[in-house]
Amino acid sequence: MENDTIFVKPEDFIWDSVQREIRGKINGINFLVPTSELCLQSLRWDKTDFPREIQRVVENGFDGVVQTSKNGELIVSIREWQSRAFEQIEEGMIYQGSIMSVAPDAIFVDVNTLSVRVYATECSRARMNNVQHFFKPGDKVKVKIVKKDKDFPFHISGSRKEAYPSIAETTHNYEVGQYIYVKTCERLNNDGYWVEVTPSIPGILNGPEELLDLIHRGERIKVRIIKVDELGIKCKIAKWRLIG
Repeated sequence: MENDTIFVKPEDFIWDSVQREIRGKINGINFLVPTSELCLQSLRWDKTDFPREIQRVVENGFDGVVQTSKNGELIVSIREWQSRAFEQIEEGMIYQGSIMSVAPDAIFVDVNTLSVRVYATECSRARMNNVQHFFKPGDKVKVKIVKKDKDFPFHISGSRKEAYPSIAETTHNYEVGQYIYVKTCERLNNDGYWVEVTPSIPGILNGPEELLDLIHRGERIKVRIIKVDELGIKCKIAKWRLIG
């Protein structure tokens, strides 16, 4: 059974926060995941917060590799499984993932059970000063793998905005006068808003201040395009907003 991969459901194990190890029973056989064979990423025991990957393991279960058996007890390595997953992920490739957690300056996306950090500047080409206003755990997102770093506990950097085509690359023809839906981001000034047409296509929304005051960050609204260039799209609030 050595080097076999297994999936362990949350109800099959307990997390010992004192010994910092996982013990349980699967198919009637006792198993142990010692501290040395836990997750690769974010195990910072000097912090008071619960490590992100351990939280994920406790809530969702985990994949592991059976390394050896001692006294009838299996030794299971999450580290080895993640090491294999890390090798399979390729720089430059785009993956679908789900958000594990959100910080003011980054989102952490689960890709093949590995945590991919996407900084706020890589979340969108539209300005998002605090990504906690726009994302929540469980959201599905696409990310492009930008860098894999073995020297910094298998740190993986990703980009949401690079996972989507830019305005020059898109096959969609944006035209003046067209009505589209955008996602509002940060307030630009008294008469403008940063908006996201797509993660890779930013926009500027103009309109009377009294109407802009009715808009909330992260809201999806209908607008009319007034200008298109290589930098993005300028738009105005659609007429329905005036009476809605």
